[in-house]
Amino acid sequence: MERTTENKIFGKEKVIILSIDGNEEGEFHDVQKEAYTNLVENMDDVITKVEEAIF
Repeated sequence: MERTTENKIFGKEKVIILSIDGNEEGEFHDVQKEAYTNLVENMDDVITKVEEAIF
């Protein structure tokens, strides 16, 4: 599964590609679904933490 999203990082709008690989049948594990949902719901916080860690 692949999805693009636009987010501001380092003061500029960027397109970010989110990609998750499933098994041979194209199914995803529950932990993958949960991690993806958590990332999408908390993207602003994640980006802020990434920016702070880099600086």
